[in-house]
Amino acid sequence: MPVADAVDGFCLRVVLAIDATGLRSKLTLRLDGAALPAQLGRVRRVIAAWLAEGGLDPDTIDDVVLATNEALANAADHAFAGADGEVVLRADRTAGDVLRVMVHDTGRWRPPPTDPGFRGHGMSLMAGLAQRCRVRRGRTGTTVEMSWRLPGRPNPA
Repeated sequence: MPVADAVDGFCLRVVLAIDATGLRSKLTLRLDGAALPAQLGRVRRVIAAWLAEGGLDPDTIDDVVLATNEALANAADHAFAGADGEVVLRADRTAGDVLRVMVHDTGRWRPPPTDPGFRGHGMSLMAGLAQRCRVRRGRTGTTVEMSWRLPGRPNPA
């Protein structure tokens, strides 16, 4: 059964499902594009807690949180140009022990500045942290899909 709650400018909805390997949860966050920059710290904590609840090791949690934060920060920096919009983060762990994270914004991609200074390494960072990273830009926004293969559960003795 879905649980929804509005918390400081974003809607947190956790959907629980039962599968053959036991309890599995999906995380969905709907974030207001204009409020996103101020919410990034809180969103990182929500994602880290969800991953820890799923039994992931601290190094994997750090990688996923950092890559996901970068995708969200890119949406905050590049998607809205002062306009309203929404960012949706979906994360789930499949029965095949793959963690998938998708960040979709409804904005329009703005090209980075000619001289980004020390910035401009986010795409490389996401690609380096995730085992698979794909970015699609279109008329309905930008979608970043990342995935990590997780260690499987040991076979029962």
